[in-house]
Formats: sequence, C-alpha cells, structure tokens
Amino acid sequence: MFHFRFLQQQEAGAMRQQRTRRRSTAAMSELPRPVRRRVAALRRLHMERQEVEAGFHRELHKLEKVTFYL
Repeated sequence: MFHFRFLQQQEAGAMRQQRTRRRSTAAMSELPRPVRRRVAALRRLHMERQEVEAGFHRELHKLEKVTFYL
C-alpha cells in the first residue's frame, strides 16, 4: 500500500512540474525580446558560475585529501 501511495505522489509531483514548465514557457514567450535575451544571458552566467563552483569544490577536495594524509 505504501509503495502505491508513494508512486501516486511522484506522479502528482511530475504533473505539477509539467504544468509549471508550460506556464513558464508561455510566460517567457510573452515577454519582450530584450527581456528574453537578458534572461538567457543570466541563465548562461548562472551555468558558468555553477561550473566554476564545482571546479572549486573538486580542487578543495583534492587539497583536503592531500593534507589529511600529512
């Protein structure tokens, strides 16, 4: 019974995500072109920032391993 309820909750969550995606896509298409371009630029910057942060954490992990064994 628990497994069935869990699956129902997952399906409901997926449906909510699809509705939200459709709304956000529709809302984006209604925005003026300069605003859409700015949003796209911000998304690119956010992705770059995430990549830099991931690299930082990889390097930090390497340093922690080295200093742990000293």
